Amino acid sequence: MGNVIVSNITRTPVENGSNWGSVAAPSSPGLTGTFAEGNTITLAGSGYGTLGVTTKYDDFEDGTNGQLISARPDWNTTKANGGDDPIVVSETSYAGSLCGKSPIAATGDSATYLTGDFREVYAAFAYKGRINSGETVANTVKGFRVHANDGPNVYTSYPGISEQEIISEHSINSRRFEVWPKQDTGGQTVLYTGAPSDNVWTYLEYYWKQGSVGVADGVVKTWNNLTAGLNETSVTTNEAGVTNSWKLAMLPFFWGNGSGGDHFYDLVHISFDQGQAKVMATDNAVYASSTKREAMNTLTRVDGEVTFKVPANTFTPASTVYIHVIDTDGTSTNTYSTTVT
Repeated sequence: MGNVIVSNITRTPVENGSNWGSVAAPSSPGLTGTFAEGNTITLAGSGYGTLGVTTKYDDFEDGTNGQLISARPDWNTTKANGGDDPIVVSETSYAGSLCGKSPIAATGDSATYLTGDFREVYAAFAYKGRINSGETVANTVKGFRVHANDGPNVYTSYPGISEQEIISEHSINSRRFEVWPKQDTGGQTVLYTGAPSDNVWTYLEYYWKQGSVGVADGVVKTWNNLTAGLNETSVTTNEAGVTNSWKLAMLPFFWGNGSGGDHFYDLVHISFDQGQAKVMATDNAVYASSTKREAMNTLTRVDGEVTFKVPANTFTPASTVYIHVIDTDGTSTNTYSTTVT
């Protein structure tokens, strides 16, 4: 274990994506702990806001190859039409040695999801989709999405959960996000600047906020490898006649129609009703200038202190990592630096 270099960089909070208006200045140490997988780090400061913890974080490193994801805390899974159970695998990973997989048969269904009662969701995770050899199109592969428990279209693979029409102008069939590469038509090009590439790990982020019933005041934002894609603040995310909050948040999955492939996911961070608040490790003191970001596993967050657990990560040992405390609007308001051990 090397020496830990700690500093608290104080900056004037500005809108995320703009340049900082002040120069970094050393201050009294505010970071306690070492940046190594499995360690807990405490950040002392102010103005963090008292928020709930991460709804779900999973780097799968405490699992075993072949473990059912349904056996892991909080996760729900489903399969249908000859699909296989989502599992933990060692065949590939974004960080560490394990990740989650939804294995896909040609007409099968295999999905991993959380249930809750929420009107906002932020998700960040590493994702790799792999189309089976010989396939050129996977036009029924679905990206991250949410469901309500009312609405006109019952999705029969998930008993008791009905599809709610969300962001109809940004999906092919008015109910689903389509983000897979090599699709025939529509969908993914409006969600991202460059759709996720086949068989390549991509870091995806989503922020959706439910709007008023039947009113175009919902929020939909996406990022693909840190590049902003969709950035809409006036979308209909809550169709007329739907009054309940969202009930299900689902990782990318596949549903039939003769195409095959696999979904892999790692460093999964999902939070409900916390806005865009999170703790991010990056490679730059200026959040908007970072070229690498990974969400940390937030354990507690009160106005003067944040604690988080360091997951499996891809930061180079002995390099400097910058820890950004992000507020509900997505703005970095407190920044710390330390050395990766």
